[in-house]
Amino acid sequence: MAGRERNDLEEAGWYRVNPGKYRHDCNAIVLKNGNAWLAMTAAGKLISKHRTAALAAGRLEDRDPDFWSIGGLGAYGQCGGLSFRRAEFDRECKIYGFVFHLPKRSDFPRFLTPIFKSHMFGQALCVKCASPMTSLSFRSLSVVNSYRKSRADAEDFIACECGNPVWVLHSSRYLQAEGRMYIYERLQRRRKSLSLAGGKHTVAETRQILTLQRNRCIYCNVQFSNEVKWTKDHLLAANYGGSNWALNLVLACKSCNSRRGDIPFRTYCKLLGRIQNQRIMMHLKRRVRAIDFDSLADGAFSSFHTGLELHDPKHSRLKMILRDSATARRNAKTNKLLPRSGSLI
Repeated sequence: MAGRERNDLEEAGWYRVNPGKYRHDCNAIVLKNGNAWLAMTAAGKLISKHRTAALAAGRLEDRDPDFWSIGGLGAYGQCGGLSFRRAEFDRECKIYGFVFHLPKRSDFPRFLTPIFKSHMFGQALCVKCASPMTSLSFRSLSVVNSYRKSRADAEDFIACECGNPVWVLHSSRYLQAEGRMYIYERLQRRRKSLSLAGGKHTVAETRQILTLQRNRCIYCNVQFSNEVKWTKDHLLAANYGGSNWALNLVLACKSCNSRRGDIPFRTYCKLLGRIQNQRIMMHLKRRVRAIDFDSLADGAFSSFHTGLELHDPKHSRLKMILRDSATARRNAKTNKLLPRSGSLI
């Protein structure tokens, strides 16, 4: 059975609660009462009656001081506690209308400040007065809950000096900013995970790992150089509780480190070639032989052991790689898992 087509009000961002009631993102309501349509502000005040729902909605857009609109139905999400909503404000010119808001009396996520300075300040324009965003000023306004449409919350919106919370920006620039926000959020979670997991390592220990790996990436065997820098990769990923002790670190090129992400070590190695797995085994053997158990810190061996033991064949990133790479699919079918503990290496 075909779904009901949206009417003009719904295309403009109004939610159809029932045949006689529409509600907007900003919590304004258009309600049928007999033959009339009532216009209720975001604050719940009746301001006028009209013959049609469209006329009532138009009056609210013009007269309600707390009315805001991103131009239509769009996407919404959250990053670091900061919520956003965006929609195509001008499809022909590829302009997005958007709002950012936080729960009342919440602090703005500091790790997102650099992104706003580089991607929003001086570029995002107020949809009402066309002034550029230059600072993080806030105004309390209502917003309908994204998941429970019957509920509205008072939240702090990033607003222009004129009081308007809606901004516009070219879609490509906006999406670039949104993408970077999610990257920064993942980095922030990683820092917190490492902080909670504890552990530390020295420059000398890192150099020892580099020597034991023959100055090569543990995954692809590329030789490190001025052009190909090494990066630290955690055997047991930080978000699994992996520590920052040297024994939980391997060195990888940036490309391999990024590709693995937080896929468990053994799981990821199944995607690599047979020769690569043999080289990885040699690296691990040298690491195990070099362990000084008398000076090993408490808990340092735990991450190493768990990092080797963990296996997740249903990991979402693993599925993505298998979907996109025929070579990875072939390797996954033929390779055996690496040993699950240091004693078996």
